Amino acid sequence: MFFANPLRMRIQETDPRCSFARPPQVGWLLVFATIQLLAGAAGGARDLSPVQPEGSKGGAAMALSNPLGFGEWRRWEVGAGRGEEPSALARSKQGDVAVGDGRGVSWRLAGVRPDAFGSDSGERMRALLPAVRDLAFDGKGELWIGTEAGLYRWHRSGRPVRRSLRGAEGNPEIHDLATSGDVVLVASAAGAYWSSSGKIFQPLEFVGVGAAVSRVALFGVSGVSESIGPGMSAQVWLFGGNRLLRIGGRVTPVGLRVLDRTPISLPRPTSELEVVDLVFNPVGRRLALAYPDLIAIRSLAPDSEKDPVGFSWEIVRPVLAPGARLRSLVWPPDGLALSTDHGLFVAATPKGPYRRSAEPVGTRDCMEVVARPDHASLDSLMVLCRGGLYAFERRPRVALRAVEMSPVEVSRERASVQVSSLAPDPPVEEIRLRAFLRAGLDAGRSAALWSGLRRRAFWPELELSFGAKFDDDEARDRDQSFVSGDTRHLFDHSRDRERSFDVAIALDWDLGGIAYPLESVDLSRELRQIVSLRDDVADEINQLYFERQQLRAAIARTETLEPGEVARMRWRAQEIDAGLDAWTGGWIARWRKDHEPRSSSTRRVEP
Repeated sequence: MFFANPLRMRIQETDPRCSFARPPQVGWLLVFATIQLLAGAAGGARDLSPVQPEGSKGGAAMALSNPLGFGEWRRWEVGAGRGEEPSALARSKQGDVAVGDGRGVSWRLAGVRPDAFGSDSGERMRALLPAVRDLAFDGKGELWIGTEAGLYRWHRSGRPVRRSLRGAEGNPEIHDLATSGDVVLVASAAGAYWSSSGKIFQPLEFVGVGAAVSRVALFGVSGVSESIGPGMSAQVWLFGGNRLLRIGGRVTPVGLRVLDRTPISLPRPTSELEVVDLVFNPVGRRLALAYPDLIAIRSLAPDSEKDPVGFSWEIVRPVLAPGARLRSLVWPPDGLALSTDHGLFVAATPKGPYRRSAEPVGTRDCMEVVARPDHASLDSLMVLCRGGLYAFERRPRVALRAVEMSPVEVSRERASVQVSSLAPDPPVEEIRLRAFLRAGLDAGRSAALWSGLRRRAFWPELELSFGAKFDDDEARDRDQSFVSGDTRHLFDHSRDRERSFDVAIALDWDLGGIAYPLESVDLSRELRQIVSLRDDVADEINQLYFERQQLRAAIARTETLEPGEVARMRWRAQEIDAGLDAWTGGWIARWRKDHEPRSSSTRRVEP
């Protein structure tokens, strides 16, 4: 805070985690009264943020911590099952939100929003169902639920009702749902199903009767429209069993009149990873086929349902966090958002660059991301993570007037604002080396493994054999003779004993293993995994290190930043520093201690 004589106070936006000097008690009372007056003038809104001064560059610095713009992620409570991992998320045009988990669905009705203190009130509904696979709201605001045991329809004023699918009695598991207006498209283990009104479900032939379909998508060919209705042309895209099929037809009140059925070649071999999402961009008339490690994009013919001549897939490999695997994506007109197991990433175009979103969704395990159906944009994102449900809320820039206050005697020591800078960092090369050494991923490990494998050829195979032989032979002979009228009895007894022992030692050298070790194939496979893991660690360290340097450069220009943004940047820099220090096992903290100046007049620095 800034004090003058007469005293003027400029209310600053501060992070609740930040610590600051405590002003006099009179100043606190005046601050509290001022906030109450401003809150009343703003219609009861408690969440205010200062206006960026005209001509400043604070907005660019804001993007360092939040690529979505000036706003914040707010946690939403939906009353999910206790201890259950969330699996599906849906959002309606009416503002309802539904979350599915392993034991059912939680439905939060529109109009329930958390206040500035994180509490909320309103009606929530919970239904116990089998494990939920996907959720979707139709144009009427009714919730369609795909579970491992079948399809359910839930009215706002009722309870979930099971809907039977012809031919799916033996294998009722639902994989994916897509809706547009009253049209419902279902992907199940028994095939794909179409319904124009949610009453009668028409089976769509895929690659065979009863063939499983894992992903579905709907597209209105007659133009970009909020919903598909009777009389309109539509495209149905089905994926399953590493096959992609496009079905074109015309919507009727009782079903889809199929006009053509076209198999589409896939962008990668069928033996590789499965597709995790199938999404349209209505504005660009393009289809995105999302794999865990890449995105394949295909343009749609603007005036024909046939493919353009010589068309091919465009492969995009987004640069994300090391080891991140894509789970879902949303493609509004103003950009692309990817939910991964390493956080949420956004970009203006599919080719990137992709930037990690602000906390708390920036590093969490995110299951699914959706946008508002009635106003799809990156500003309306809602993300379902392992730790909860979060919605992005853009914060308006509200100007706060300086408030005239009576002069107050404030000591210079208490009124002065101590400006702290970030602590110095070691070179990034040293940090990477320390992290590799701590994780056992240094470059010398591969050389040591190869050297050890070749040295094995100089070690012979030792064969030790021991033998023993024991032989006992005993004979008894009895005879009788008659000589000169005299009878004589003759006895003979013999006994032979043999004992023999032998020991053999054999040494066998396979010197050919010096040049061509037999285990070289297994070692090469292990080394490839080590190299891949080392690249992931290096990528993570580089991202953290240079993001901290960007924050350092931005904090150095404090006159161009909003007060609240400076606090956020400092907390983010400390968070990054803690992560880097953990990678090195505390070496960065020891390095700073060894390199800190010995002078007692040095100013305070923060990690």
